[in-house]
Amino acid sequence: MSGGPFHDGERLVQKATGEDVLALRNGRFISTTLSANSERMLGIATTLNIAVSDAEGRVWSFLANGPEGLVARADDKTVYLNRTEMTVPSALWTMVSAGAPIGLVAMDLTSARRFRINGSVNEVTPERVTIDVAQTCPNCPKYIQQRLPVADNRYQGVSPASGSDLPDNLADLIRQADTFFVASKNPDGDHDASHRGGYPGFVNVKGNQLIVPDYFGNSMFMTLGNLALEPRAGITFVDFDTGAQLNLTGHATLNLEGRMAHDGADGRYWTFDIEAWQLTPHRPEPAWKLGAYSRFNPPLET
Repeated sequence: MSGGPFHDGERLVQKATGEDVLALRNGRFISTTLSANSERMLGIATTLNIAVSDAEGRVWSFLANGPEGLVARADDKTVYLNRTEMTVPSALWTMVSAGAPIGLVAMDLTSARRFRINGSVNEVTPERVTIDVAQTCPNCPKYIQQRLPVADNRYQGVSPASGSDLPDNLADLIRQADTFFVASKNPDGDHDASHRGGYPGFVNVKGNQLIVPDYFGNSMFMTLGNLALEPRAGITFVDFDTGAQLNLTGHATLNLEGRMAHDGADGRYWTFDIEAWQLTPHRPEPAWKLGAYSRFNPPLET
């Protein structure tokens, strides 16, 4: 990490959007250690977004689910992931090794709480992944749809698949989604994981390109700041009804002066050009159902 709470890309976007003063105010929540309060937040997290890169340098985002204790605070500079309890695509483990950078967002979907951790892998064993913490930050509940656990098995059959051109059925999955997760990294290689949400249809699909509105957030631009300097990124969509996880890798391009309907931040948006995708079954126990949409979601306009 470069000096201060923000790197050059984050400061560039903060200034370009006129939100640099607000960013500095919110930047006081960024820390290089885990507070004692973080143990309580991590302790209730059952959803985890993970940002990693593969051997070719492509960025990927993966979603993991499990019981409370999925991710745990060991001390103020260390967390570990409980591998034995995680439901996650197996491809993740080919990208996690000692010394590798990693980004995490730990979430409780029932209370719309999330906590961000960036760092590097210290050790990998069959039981756990130990992570050295470099940066932490609590995030607000904006745009998180409440999801509630259900005991019934509501999943349909999902066959693993992969490719480069996005087929129609997966384009429809994206168009119907109210949630996705994005992985990014800065030029120094530090990874970051983040969450995005809105009403179904908030992400547009045109061929192999996604068009994503930039809803107003905490003004720190931890994701867009990375993308401003390093366009490689990964995205995950999950169909909570069928139990399908769609992982995409590609390149992002920012448009801070564009216009897009239903955007709560003056029309800003970014595009994501898909280079490769993989579809895997994602069947956490318990399953999830929609409880309520976030009250912060901007209305969709046509």
